[in-house]
Amino acid sequence: MLEQRISALEGGIGAISTASGQAALHLSIATLMGAVKGVEIFKGGKAR
Repeated sequence: MLEQRISALEGGIGAISTASGQAALHLSIATLMGAVKGVEIFKGGKAR
């Protein structure tokens, strides 16, 4: 509902809302990088 209203206000074809700015940044970066299922953008742990 929120996304539909924002899209209508802005004259867009769609909108996405996130719970935090950090989630919004991650979503933006993942989208721009063309991330698909199974592709790791960030990986923690020890280097092998």
